[in-house]
Amino acid sequence: MLLRLLSVLCLLAVGPPLLAQPGRGPARAPAAGTNGGATPITDPAVLVELWDRFPNAPPAPHDEKLSFRFDQILQAAGCTLVEVRRSQGQYFTLAQIGQARVVMGIDTGAHTVSLEANLRRVLGVPLRQLKGDEAMRDFGGRELRAWAGSAPLALGGVDLEPTNIVLIDSPIPPGKWRPGLLGMSVLRRHGALLDMARARMWLSRDPNSRHGEALEADAWASGYVQVRMRRASALRERPVVPVTVNGVRGVMLLDTGDPRTTLSYSACRKVGVPMELNPKLKKVDYYGKEHAVYEGELSSFLIGNYPAPPHKARMVDYIDGLGAELPPEWGQFFGLLGNEALIASAAIVDCGRDRLYLADRAKPAAPMEPSTNQQSLSERAF
Repeated sequence: MLLRLLSVLCLLAVGPPLLAQPGRGPARAPAAGTNGGATPITDPAVLVELWDRFPNAPPAPHDEKLSFRFDQILQAAGCTLVEVRRSQGQYFTLAQIGQARVVMGIDTGAHTVSLEANLRRVLGVPLRQLKGDEAMRDFGGRELRAWAGSAPLALGGVDLEPTNIVLIDSPIPPGKWRPGLLGMSVLRRHGALLDMARARMWLSRDPNSRHGEALEADAWASGYVQVRMRRASALRERPVVPVTVNGVRGVMLLDTGDPRTTLSYSACRKVGVPMELNPKLKKVDYYGKEHAVYEGELSSFLIGNYPAPPHKARMVDYIDGLGAELPPEWGQFFGLLGNEALIASAAIVDCGRDRLYLADRAKPAAPMEPSTNQQSLSERAF
């Protein structure tokens, strides 16, 4: 099950084509001779150039006074502000991993740091291929070519502890590239705080920092509500959030790699969430397999005990088994809590202390960020 979940982590993130940002026009194709034609893009210099042109959505509505106080608290605690960009509901940063600079998706739905196998020759770190009992497999039991190792890591110009990395050989269209995944092993260890509305991320190198307690008190005084997340050992310690859908209590995996809330087929049937097939949409997963997409409205939805704004959700047929080994007392496993609801609630995610702060729902909800994105980060090729 442990190895199976290693492969599952790569199915838990999603995003849209970089070339389809409304109002921005098409991004330039890589220049001739930069691997932009017959093969996937792996040249680190080209990837950094692409990052320099990466679209960045404007901040969503948020409490500016509270955000200013948060910044003051974090600066005083010696935390590091890392540059983050939001594109169609997903969050990206630029990391130094080994000898390469790599565009990474910030993904609480991933356990570790995951990269494309095509990068293994430019990282400059020793890697071992995973075989036999260590082998990674997809949902159908097919063995995947994958490598593992440890690499130096820097974010925001600050050197952090070396981190374990996994590189997976997956199909990428010619001339395309796929971001890596910055998972919870790094986000939790360095007390990452994600400001979803402003697309900001703070990291701490001090394990004894008390900035989390100060933020908690300030958020409460400012009218934010707090939801305590749980660490799911069956999901390799990734965070799950208590939710209530149509009066039925349960949990969802917090997945900042997914732009939308994604429900499992069995959960939709159990709680009576009406979904309709959208024949125009197909989800192509990490391994190139197509899945039908169903869409519907979540109108009776609580995060913790607090109402979330009504929003569109989707249903897919391949995540039902993800919560199979969660404790029964946690209730129904509904699926993945994505970014639309979090952005609308101006959420702040405290990865180190397993806290989720949400804007008071008595205030007007922030409008949803328009997005046609149907893919998670691990499925998305630019």
